[in-house]
Amino acid sequence: MDKEKEKYDNCNYTSTRIKTEDKVTAKYGRIEARIKMPKGNGIWPAFWMMPNDDKYGVWAASGEIDIMEAKGRIPNEVNGTIHYGGIWPNNRYSGSHYRFEEGTDITDFHDYAIEWEPGEIRWYVDNELYQVQDNWNTYGKNEDLKYSFPAPFDQDFYIILNLAIGGNYDGGILPENDFSSAEMLVDYVRVYDKADGYEYKDPKEPNIEKGELPEGSKEAIDGNYIYDTNYENGFNKIINGDEAFSNTWNLLTLKQFGGEASISTDKLDNTTFAKVDISKPGSEVHSIQLIQYITLAKGRTYKLSYDAKASSNRNISVKASGGEERGWTTYSNVYSDSLTNDVSHFEHVFTMAQNSDVKARLEFNVGTSNPSVWIGNVKVEEFEESIDYNAPKKPLSDGNHIYNGTFDKGLVDRKTYWNLSGDANYFVPESSRNLCIDVKNNTNNYEDVVLNQKGIMLVGEANHTLTFNAKADKDRDIKLVMKDSNGDNVLEKTISLEKELKEYNLEFKFNTSGIDNNGTIEFLLGGIESQISIDNIELKCDGLHEPPKDIEKFLIKNGDFKNGLEGWKAWNWEKNDDFINDIKVKDGKAVIEVPKVGETGDASQTWGVQFKQTDLLLNKDVEYELSFNISSSIDRELEVVLQNSGYYRVFENKISVSPEVKEHKYTFKATGTEAVELNFLLGKFGDYNTHEVSIDNVVLKVEGALEENPEDNVVKFPLSNGKFDNGLEGWKAWNWIKNDNFISDVKVENGEAIIPIPELKNNGIETWAVQFRQTNLPLTKDIEYEISFDIRSNIDRELEVVVQNSGYYRVFEDKISVSPEVKKYENTFKATGSEIVELNFLLGKFAEYSSHEVYIDNVVLKVKGAEENPGENPGENPGENPGENPGENPGENPKNSGQNLEKSGTLPDTGNETVNTSIGISSIILALGLILIKKKR
Repeated sequence: MDKEKEKYDNCNYTSTRIKTEDKVTAKYGRIEARIKMPKGNGIWPAFWMMPNDDKYGVWAASGEIDIMEAKGRIPNEVNGTIHYGGIWPNNRYSGSHYRFEEGTDITDFHDYAIEWEPGEIRWYVDNELYQVQDNWNTYGKNEDLKYSFPAPFDQDFYIILNLAIGGNYDGGILPENDFSSAEMLVDYVRVYDKADGYEYKDPKEPNIEKGELPEGSKEAIDGNYIYDTNYENGFNKIINGDEAFSNTWNLLTLKQFGGEASISTDKLDNTTFAKVDISKPGSEVHSIQLIQYITLAKGRTYKLSYDAKASSNRNISVKASGGEERGWTTYSNVYSDSLTNDVSHFEHVFTMAQNSDVKARLEFNVGTSNPSVWIGNVKVEEFEESIDYNAPKKPLSDGNHIYNGTFDKGLVDRKTYWNLSGDANYFVPESSRNLCIDVKNNTNNYEDVVLNQKGIMLVGEANHTLTFNAKADKDRDIKLVMKDSNGDNVLEKTISLEKELKEYNLEFKFNTSGIDNNGTIEFLLGGIESQISIDNIELKCDGLHEPPKDIEKFLIKNGDFKNGLEGWKAWNWEKNDDFINDIKVKDGKAVIEVPKVGETGDASQTWGVQFKQTDLLLNKDVEYELSFNISSSIDRELEVVLQNSGYYRVFENKISVSPEVKEHKYTFKATGTEAVELNFLLGKFGDYNTHEVSIDNVVLKVEGALEENPEDNVVKFPLSNGKFDNGLEGWKAWNWIKNDNFISDVKVENGEAIIPIPELKNNGIETWAVQFRQTNLPLTKDIEYEISFDIRSNIDRELEVVVQNSGYYRVFEDKISVSPEVKKYENTFKATGSEIVELNFLLGKFAEYSSHEVYIDNVVLKVKGAEENPGENPGENPGENPGENPGENPGENPKNSGQNLEKSGTLPDTGNETVNTSIGISSIILALGLILIKKKR
């Protein structure tokens, strides 16, 4: 194998790879090769293995075995590594290196080998053992339980030999300018299996010995490895990457990832939170990071806990990891936590499987999404974990109430969560992964042999569906029983088993109220000597996972590109986020010019070119439909994915495209309530020259949702109870002293809302320090609205009237002067988007004021020209006729007398304006007239 200096795209080099995929594979045995390699900067020779089928998921959930890798600039050393743990970025790796004796290095022929047995892999150079690996794990996509050891290294792998240039293995180093070629010589590759009569080892459950805290460890304070939990010492800002880290909190906004943010503190319920306001979210979740060093010792288990919220729904990515000197190794899972406008509590438990790290990093990654984030009460504590497999269990992320129903999860015997009583044996064959029960001949009744799982959730008044596969070595009956926590039968059914595997489906309703967390499933197997096989047990419930009614039906904004590229983002390896400037909209299509792919670095990755829309809120268990039209100026492959901030893919599909426009349509069920992005991955799926990909008619919607006429959804009178006929119903108030409890000080007398304003003379009191508002007001894009009200004050003063969304973008704002004389205010504005807003009277400090009162009445927010009909306005009594209430007709109420302030008003340019405050306003999502309201602070 050789690599040569030649022009290829933007690179001056090409690399070489050969592999045995679908030709020669191995599962256990000795795999060896005799190899002579070149040295020099940027040279990356390797002898490695990948799974022939991604049995447990895409990289690295299904594993990777690096038998030998070398860095050409360090010719006296080779490395051996395994990759495992889960789908990137939840992957892990572990390995070691071998150093040659003086007088020889990689430029000589050497034998490189592994001996691979169930639960153990051994690495050799010239038959000298230099490392043993016997501790790993793996989780599948959206899996709550780990696959049983020795997964993923219990399947067929194929062999790869390659000689690469550059790449991330040695930090992207390239050869010297005088480089012309390099050669890797392979004498042979051999695969050995154990001869007849020799058995492979039985795998043993891994056990990591608890390590001691190394010298220089951070000491826990009251058990917590996090310092300055109240953020009293401020924040150290890292922008260029070469600034020193502090021992407390560090905010990273590294320029290369395009993230920009500011950080401050904010009090929420008497607890200090760090508040990160994001001006540019950047291209990666790690574009903006809040980090603190912690100490993690090998073999010890830790619990991470914290509270968090956001200004609107979004996800953040949280993990414990190593720094650059540890190769950015991930120590915990990467947790994608969903935030709302309410403060939520999060807890995660992980075990440190890597060598102890005195400068491990706790990372809160908040990039790729604009909403502000609050983080508080952060703790990292040592944790003694004990698992009771019979304890109550929450349903799994796929909605299954049965744990390990496929008999390939948990401990090494694959029987975890299942119990067997009676004269019988049970086991799970490694080859078939189904549960086998060997029932002895001295049983007389069904109840003499019982297989059960305890701690199963049953949902009152809900329909449950139980499915499983089963067979027996002879025709026979068994009984299946579901019991509640009192031991009463909820379901009892006789099942006739046959010799061929068959699927069984049972339905039942749990006829009680509430949730029972301690149900039991029982298979009664006694009475007949036999061998029984059971697999794929699943229990799902209609009632528990019913999707919420008020959800956003159409998630993609501007999928027809009528508004240009509004709402869309793009990225490639050359221009990063600025790549969006190269994309054009022609004939209603987004046209993406894809550069010629490369051989190394990001240019060689499938994700090297991206076209995406972010912040799409999915709701758990809702069926969605994704559709789009696509074509390419060349025949090529690409991938379409929906993924959260932790890069977990809710949906993924690789498709082939050509110059012919084709419509693609898919359905999928959301596995969680979370914010995701739709991403067209347009990078390297083959050797493509520069070309164009055209995309249009992109739709992501609740399955079956019908596009509605926007005019039909227009709420003509968004605001309710503007005359205060129903007291303060629908209104809220806040001030800096009493917070939301200030509403109790507001009175209604003679049809006026009377807001008592405390003295406004102290420094630091803001214009928004006193508020009177109504939230949850739906506006429709491009509709003109009228706003009017009567207002007076018992002193001369100024105040501000604003209409703003949950991100504090002001759709309308006006500062007005008021006095003891009643004034009627009128104005108009056009909605810039279809969204939920609030009308807010800001009554704080515009000057120094003594305590006083402000009086407000006849507040109207309506579509311009709309005529009010009985019952049309929310909050009005539909049984009343116009004019029956005092003040219903103009001129009847004496409060309508006084100066008429008619203004056309000039609306602010809200395109990029953000109003940053330390007060959280309601975060509300409009879904085509349906409203999901999140509690405000």
